[in-house]
Amino acid sequence: MSTTASRGFAFSIDLTIAFTTMLLMLLLISMRISMDAENNAAELEEFAAAQSAIFLADSIVKNSNKAQPLLGTALYNAEKHRVESGILDKQLLLSAEEFEFHGILIKKLSLREIGAEEQTIFGRETASRNCIALNRLVLLDGKKTVVGVTACR
Repeated sequence: MSTTASRGFAFSIDLTIAFTTMLLMLLLISMRISMDAENNAAELEEFAAAQSAIFLADSIVKNSNKAQPLLGTALYNAEKHRVESGILDKQLLLSAEEFEFHGILIKKLSLREIGAEEQTIFGRETASRNCIALNRLVLLDGKKTVVGVTACR
């Protein structure tokens, strides 16, 4: 009878150790899933900000908006009754000022003709982790020009 009791006791210790190990593993797995979810949320927020900045830079080149040049400076062709995507209105572009749209602030706008120096329309160089710099190739007064846009959260 003493052998049966000792086997039962040993079995219960083994079961307790196995159960504790399993609970520890479940805790570690749930902690890892939680950390991954937090990282994904931060990356998703950064991606959304970058996407908005890209859309704003794209809007400057493809749309026309005389009230707010940073929402569009593409040249309007009255004969064709459409906006000429990629061909910008220089006067409208030069009138642009710092602008915030849905939490994205356009801090710097610059022009650089191919083979020439950069001309800053507004803003200054920013070294921020929350900023993204984008370049778009356009035609400005018939010359190939790179429009530089710096957008920040």
